[in-house]
Amino acid sequence: MKKLASESIGKILRTILLVIIIAELIALSTTIIYVINYDLYLSLAQMEHAINIFILISLLIMYVIYFTWMYKVHIDMQYYTLNYPIRPSKSVWSFLIPIYNLYGAWNVHSNLSNTFSQRNYSNFTKIGDRIMALLPIAYILTFADRVLANIVNDMLASQEFISDFIWLSVEVVFLALLLTYWGLYKSITNGVRLIGGADLSSNEDETTETKGA
Repeated sequence: MKKLASESIGKILRTILLVIIIAELIALSTTIIYVINYDLYLSLAQMEHAINIFILISLLIMYVIYFTWMYKVHIDMQYYTLNYPIRPSKSVWSFLIPIYNLYGAWNVHSNLSNTFSQRNYSNFTKIGDRIMALLPIAYILTFADRVLANIVNDMLASQEFISDFIWLSVEVVFLALLLTYWGLYKSITNGVRLIGGADLSSNEDETTETKGA
């Protein structure tokens, strides 16, 4: 059985994404403590600062791993799917080119979704539908995350008071975005595994029939 090109790097991506989600849960917890018990928060402030730096560095690493994983996902898709429309290199630069990436990222994910759904099996259809359900949520949350980040940065620069609601919104939106990333990762990974397994089974059946004939 041929090993999927995306399998090993996918496991690394899964691990770092889980670590970031756990770190963000801790960051959210410290923000809640800030809102309800400021004195207790002061004793945790340095830890929160360290966690935020860790999350930032981990995100940078995660994006590099993500693009590598997406490249290898498309190697698998081209291997197991006849005339798959997106090349591995295009799957990466579709995310990297400013402005175009608003369309490019959607195009990459929607092609994956359509390819899974066209298999006309229940599991494939569910995976395709799930990707298309999560994709607009990811766009909305990414936009909200950027807007909130700009608001906080502007208010910090002008030394304005930042309300508890804004601080909580920043953490909740970012955590929701990470969970959306997790859902997309799981759906794409399961879809590629199913396609690899289905095609291998199909090939084995054809080989058996040929021998029998």
